Amino acid sequence: KYIKDDSERGWYMQILARYKYFIRKTDSNKIQKSAFSSNLQLLKPKDGITYRKINVINDSRIYRIKKWIAQYKDYNELVLAVDGLLNDFTFGVNAEKFETSLQEIGALLGFISQRPDKEIRKGPDNLWGGVENKFFLLECKSEVNESRETINKHEAAQMNSHCGWFENEYGKEALVKRILIIPTHKLSYEADFTHKVDIMRKGKMKIFKTSIALLCAAAVSACTFPEKAENPLMPKRFSYANEETQINLQQPFTRVIVKCYSTKYE
Repeated sequence: KYIKDDSERGWYMQILARYKYFIRKTDSNKIQKSAFSSNLQLLKPKDGITYRKINVINDSRIYRIKKWIAQYKDYNELVLAVDGLLNDFTFGVNAEKFETSLQEIGALLGFISQRPDKEIRKGPDNLWGGVENKFFLLECKSEVNESRETINKHEAAQMNSHCGWFENEYGKEALVKRILIIPTHKLSYEADFTHKVDIMRKGKMKIFKTSIALLCAAAVSACTFPEKAENPLMPKRFSYANEETQINLQQPFTRVIVKCYSTKYE
């Protein structure tokens, strides 16, 4: 009752589960299940993992964006965090860093952001929801060689499986945009998709990352940071992937529109 943070509570419960394991294994597994439900980065229990569906809640998208920004004490700290996310969201980065950055980007954009594959060993790499009962299902292939010409049969089948999982959990009527993030957009002869799938390649990823930087800069204009207060007219700079985008903090927040840019597969 003295710990308010769920992640920290889960960590202590996992320690308790370790002690209980030598006394009563069934009790240990129950405690570990509770620990895992509080902190999905902990050890998975032996059995009994259940998926927690994304529910539409009363918090608005703008509220969640402001809440995400508020975790940083000043503008420089925010810029470093966003730069880190955008750098990790780049082809060639290892899958864990790439998918973690995409989860944080989802939260930054005001979505409830999950990683079902990591959390329950089923479903897509990333799932965003909680905004107008619409979802983004994202499958990541960041380690695929950029010279690869086609999406292979295994990758297409994996995407089909994730689409089926989503329908089982949320129903066929749920509005979802299915996106495969991969350097190539051509399907191999042996492969096919069972659902409409959009592809995000390097060019569209660049546009998407620029839009994220624009959103952050505009959102910051509505927040109070010491550095911004000293010189509110001074443009700030977000850099990522050896490129730089100049941002004007005076751009109104309401005029910034962030879309998940993608191109259809051939």
